[in-house]
Amino acid sequence: MKKHKLSLAAAVLLWSTSFPAIKWALSFTGPGPLLATRFFVAGLGAIALFVILGKPLPWPILRKKEMWLMALSNALGFALQFFGQDLTTASKAALFINSYVIFVAIAAPRFLRERMTLSTGLGVALGFLGAGVVSTGLRASFVAQGSFWGDLMCVGAALVYTVYIILSKRLVDEGWDVLEIAFGTMVLTAPLTLPFVLVNPGSFNWGTAGVGAYLGIFCSLFPFIFYIYSLRGISATVSSVMLLGEVVLAVAWSFMFLNERLGLAEWLGAGLVLSAILLAGVRGKKKCLER
Repeated sequence: MKKHKLSLAAAVLLWSTSFPAIKWALSFTGPGPLLATRFFVAGLGAIALFVILGKPLPWPILRKKEMWLMALSNALGFALQFFGQDLTTASKAALFINSYVIFVAIAAPRFLRERMTLSTGLGVALGFLGAGVVSTGLRASFVAQGSFWGDLMCVGAALVYTVYIILSKRLVDEGWDVLEIAFGTMVLTAPLTLPFVLVNPGSFNWGTAGVGAYLGIFCSLFPFIFYIYSLRGISATVSSVMLLGEVVLAVAWSFMFLNERLGLAEWLGAGLVLSAILLAGVRGKKKCLER
């Protein structure tokens, strides 16, 4: 149990750094090249990992339609996140992206045969209320602000990630190999993100390559493996509670390194969303794949 918790903690720590890293990189590069670089490196890293471990490359998994659907939803979700973060803060992006737990709670009864409990329903209601408060700041002029549309794109990313989560949870439950799922996800997502380079191709530079490499290895490949490994030894309850640490840490890094601040209304909304994630994520003792 302890090693599984440590594995999840490592994943949460690495994931939390991605939000301020992306926001900082967007000050000198475009979201398209940064996104494509991230998954180009992650794809190469996945191939290298199998070579290092001495395992045969699982090319047959790339022919499965489930993997292509997962890769497509993963690529679209990250595209919405990257372009959304260009318009909003890293703190708010972390909050909205992790609201995917709420959408999974809504989809679970239909696609995963998990019962909707009272706490889950309350979490869903609080999540939508809190997201509205965070995004609008209770200001009437919120629609005219660019950050609102960035927030909306991040919520859209969380919604798209739900498709990936549902599919990947099914595959794990069916006994698919964890490393092969990681391989298929990274290798197939890479080419699907390349078209986004055309949005702002002239912004690619050495900084893009450096931050993209960090995101690809330390915020995509490694934490994905750590997280799936952790699910073999901890419950959904423990996973959901620890997952809140990603948002808290992302806000802390953004506070320290990007000088971001949240207003009173935004803190109130953030509290509602965090409560919603906790309530929606507690669905008994079942193990669930949430990334």
